[in-house]
Formats: sequence, C-alpha cells, structure tokens
Amino acid sequence: MLSAWVAERRGRIVGHIALDAGKTDGSAAVWSDATGLPPERLAAITRLFVSLEGRGTGVGRALLDAACAEAAVRGLHPALDVVETNLDAIRLYERCGWRRVFTEPWRSAQDGKTLLHYYVAPPGETGRPSER
Repeated sequence: MLSAWVAERRGRIVGHIALDAGKTDGSAAVWSDATGLPPERLAAITRLFVSLEGRGTGVGRALLDAACAEAAVRGLHPALDVVETNLDAIRLYERCGWRRVFTEPWRSAQDGKTLLHYYVAPPGETGRPSER
C-alpha cells in the first residue's frame, strides 16, 4: 500500500480509499495493455467505500481526488477494477471521465455470472473531469 485516506463527518468515519502499487495488483496486465504503460507506472485505486450517511455529499469524489493527486505526485497513472453491482462507484468513475477498458466474469463471484469491470483514469488524471 502506498497511501490511504479516511473521510470523517461529525466524528464518524464515512469513507475510505487506498492507493496501491499497480505492479502488485492482479489487474495490472489489463491496465497496462489499455494504457501502454508498464505496471510499474500504474497505481491501483482500491478499497473505496462511502457509508450511506456520506453518499451524495461529495465524499467519494474527494477521496478519489486525493488518491489520484497522490498517484500524480508519484508519477503513476491511476487504474481500478470494480464489480458490476457497485453502481454508485461506477457512476462516480464515469462522471470523472474514467474509461472502462475490459470486462470479464469475476472469479470470486459465487454465482459465476457477476462481472468485473476494469477502468483507467483519463490521461493527466487528478480525479476531476476534463474542463472543456
């Protein structure tokens, strides 16, 4: 793990995110193919969660911004994977301009049908959508 953040509101933790080295993540080959970057130049966004209390307040966006900014400082390009059932997270990533680059059945799924989506941040990503 490279870094981690928690979000607090009124004395309660309402969110969390972590930044890992991309080269140690099992998804690195997919992200590397999509970006053309070697795994050593990637950062894995992991463990993003926002409590029900924190949803809709910008907590997820702030955590994603913090992790992407740290990746940029380290010269790394952010990437992540997300299970298809995490619809709120998927909406956040897509609103921020992240690009889905691959989908496959999630090996850890009990039903054998749940999908895992792989995303990469836009070039120069700091967590915010491009301003046009």
